[in-house]
Amino acid sequence: MDLKSIVTEIADQADDLLVDITTRKEARTALSEYLKSDFPDLDADDRLIVVARVLKILDDEDFFAAGPSEEDTVWGESAAEADEPIN
Repeated sequence: MDLKSIVTEIADQADDLLVDITTRKEARTALSEYLKSDFPDLDADDRLIVVARVLKILDDEDFFAAGPSEEDTVWGESAAEADEPIN
């Protein structure tokens, strides 16, 4: 499965996967754990890419009411940097 498909699948399931999660930090942890268990063949770099892209989609959809803060970015990336194309 390619990364775009994984990103789309996870973003589509976000309401179910992230029940009671209100912050990007909690979501990042939950998504990482989900990827490790459901997509064990993904290497660490690909997991980071998928999590960053899913969080970007969730930000664009205002999933987190307050939006991202400077302190709560994806491993040093801003949401804008998460827009870079997936290879």
